[in-house]
Amino acid sequence: MVVGGLDITLTQKDWVYRVDLDTKQICYHSTFPTTIKEAHVFELNNELYVCSSTTGISTAHLNCWKWEGASGWVSFPTPTANGVKTFIQSVYVPNVGMWFQSINAGKSLILSESTTTFGPGLHWTLERGRSCSVMLTDTKVAQIGGDGPGPIAVSFFPY
Repeated sequence: MVVGGLDITLTQKDWVYRVDLDTKQICYHSTFPTTIKEAHVFELNNELYVCSSTTGISTAHLNCWKWEGASGWVSFPTPTANGVKTFIQSVYVPNVGMWFQSINAGKSLILSESTTTFGPGLHWTLERGRSCSVMLTDTKVAQIGGDGPGPIAVSFFPY
């Protein structure tokens, strides 16, 4: 699935396309409720979510939506003024949920797999902007690349 992004003029868009990797075809799926960039699209408990901190609504904190079939994309509650913003990272942690991380003063949230509500997340001891978080094992997350202090390109977080 492709949600939002930038067009050729670098304007944020509100389009949603479904991608079929078998046929290598894309087709229009829906219109998103706002323009959006840097969308984090994921499935949790067999439901489809999209979260981003760069939308036409706000660039100051994480906002999320859930696909509700006939109702389309419905706003999903996130903590007010949560501070998770600017080149966020996310990773699914088995039996825990989606972990959203920000370089904004260590702000972090977890969307719980068991309760489907947000709570405080864990914090990296070495924060790196514009990096990626990857789940290596059921208990180890790697933060790869990005900008930050020191020459370290990969750091690990035992969950």
